[in-house]
Amino acid sequence: KLLSDDDFVRIAPIALDVVRRTVRDLKVSKRIGINLKMEGNRCGDVGMKHLCSAMKVLIQEEKAFVKVIRAYKNACKDGAAQAISDLVVAHRDLRRGEQVQEIHLSDNYISAAGARFLLKEEVKQLYPQPIGRYMMPLWLRLENNPIRRVERDGCCPAISPCKKMNCERNSPIHLVWFEPNV
Repeated sequence: KLLSDDDFVRIAPIALDVVRRTVRDLKVSKRIGINLKMEGNRCGDVGMKHLCSAMKVLIQEEKAFVKVIRAYKNACKDGAAQAISDLVVAHRDLRRGEQVQEIHLSDNYISAAGARFLLKEEVKQLYPQPIGRYMMPLWLRLENNPIRRVERDGCCPAISPCKKMNCERNSPIHLVWFEPNV
């Protein structure tokens, strides 16, 4: 059964509670990394806003950070893109390596306005992150969305010699396999 927007609204506080209890029970002394893998469902703007709000609470409580958001093949629109952008920015004061590494929003309903939230300067300023000897950009996938035109300044298409977690050009964002629909 595919999970609906309402299901994700109900899941958000449960996820918040589970992470809090896990951190408490395991006596974890540092933030844990969370991968939000929700691909192939029907999560829309409302469900994503609730999930992102729950994750921001965990960041504020110093219990967790979000590493990966995989919400491709869902029902996300511009409101979801804005919520995700705000979540990325909520990571700004965390330690190196505790920022969002990957956002996969292909095959949704995000327009150019939503793409602009994800590509805004406030997001770009957080990347690339120095991780060891590499410069890690934000890995972003937006293909197969109704995006007509969007400014891609500072984005790398992640072609050779770049790797997923290393941008040889020191670009803040790897905008992968993206061609706007015209």
